[in-house]
Amino acid sequence: MEDTNSCVNFVEFSVRQAAERDVAAFLKYSIENRCHLAPWDPLREDSYYEAQNFASMFALQLRDCSEGRAKRFFVFDAREEIVAAISCTNIVFGPFQACNLGYSIAASLEGNGIMHLALDSILHHMLGVVGLNRIMANYMPHNVRSGKLLRRLGFSVEGYAVEYLKIAGVWEDHVLSSITASRFKERLMVRESARPTAIDIQMEPGELSRWKQPLRIAG
Repeated sequence: MEDTNSCVNFVEFSVRQAAERDVAAFLKYSIENRCHLAPWDPLREDSYYEAQNFASMFALQLRDCSEGRAKRFFVFDAREEIVAAISCTNIVFGPFQACNLGYSIAASLEGNGIMHLALDSILHHMLGVVGLNRIMANYMPHNVRSGKLLRRLGFSVEGYAVEYLKIAGVWEDHVLSSITASRFKERLMVRESARPTAIDIQMEPGELSRWKQPLRIAG
């Protein structure tokens, strides 16, 4: 796919934590991108997308957030429509201080740099504000795009798990990767114009190497 970063106005996008009011927008996003996301998701029956079932599932996800076991975020465009979803699940504190990272983006925005910017904001938030020490992200070996994205963000490969998750009805191997707070801090220090603030991530439209326009995480 051709890189179209120069066509994206990043000021038009914002990140905020998932809320009960987002259920209809999340359902719309999930239905519109069902085929696009199917190769990377667990097998889902039609009933998963029925409004009542979907609302119940979303309510359980929000309960995990309110009880500190997870944090979920959405990326919104200028029309306040969801264009990407990010999850930090299985949050553990104590001596571990870690979570698992998951993410998806609308087919129409794949390859435009939005997910890179959004995940960078989330890393700031989870490692800086929430205070975790490790964020883990796992991907299937043939998901080349995800592997490249995580490497750009500073994730390091730590292992390989055979038949790790059942995706689209098949037990798939996964590459295991993670980033720690200390490695993320080192990455910030070598990025010339970066500012290590958790919710004021800035960049110039169309230029991934600079940060001049805000992409904020709202509560």
